[in-house]
Amino acid sequence: MRIVTLVLGLALLGTLASAAEPDPAFVAAMREAEGNAKTPEGAPYDEAFGRTFAQKHEKILGECAKSLDASEMSSFDILARVTATGKLETVLVEPRTKLAECLRKNAVDHGYPGPPRPHYWVNVRMNIHQ
Repeated sequence: MRIVTLVLGLALLGTLASAAEPDPAFVAAMREAEGNAKTPEGAPYDEAFGRTFAQKHEKILGECAKSLDASEMSSFDILARVTATGKLETVLVEPRTKLAECLRKNAVDHGYPGPPRPHYWVNVRMNIHQ
């Protein structure tokens, strides 16, 4: 699993964790993404995808954060299902905070490296630091 750490230039006072249980579809996709990352071809792809995702979304994440209260800022996981040509066909987030949902809705859906096989799940952990 690729972990992307983005430091937001905000004075964050705390985090709010979602008490809800993750969606079963998210849990199943996470299992698949974790399995993919453990394969010989998956580990390098995981790294390349995470790097590209961070580059494409750092500005978007900052824009999403501008309108939110510090209590709405917390780390989250993004699961993306990637087509053979590097387009995002599905993007899931947990916990489903306002920040996570904003990024999900505004995710750039093209321009990623092609995965080892079509319909490939990959996980990016968004660590939000105060």
